[in-house]
Amino acid sequence: MKKYAYIDKGGIMHVVESADTAKEYSTNGKFVETEITAEYGFPLNDEGVGVIVYSPEEMKLDTEAEPIAPIPALAELYKACM
Repeated sequence: MKKYAYIDKGGIMHVVESADTAKEYSTNGKFVETEITAEYGFPLNDEGVGVIVYSPEEMKLDTEAEPIAPIPALAELYKACM
């Protein structure tokens, strides 16, 4: 299913179902079509858990959690949205 990734004004990447939503909330007006699975605006890892992507190098499973090892596909998607 097509989804759209964008980076918000806080620098966090989101993945949503609507291109209009991505366009509206993108901080730089750029959004990228993707097939990455997502839920509640966040991409999911292989275990189906939402990942907060702060940058290509910084990702967390929760705002209070320790950073996880970057997921290459999410890092590339973040870069494409820059």
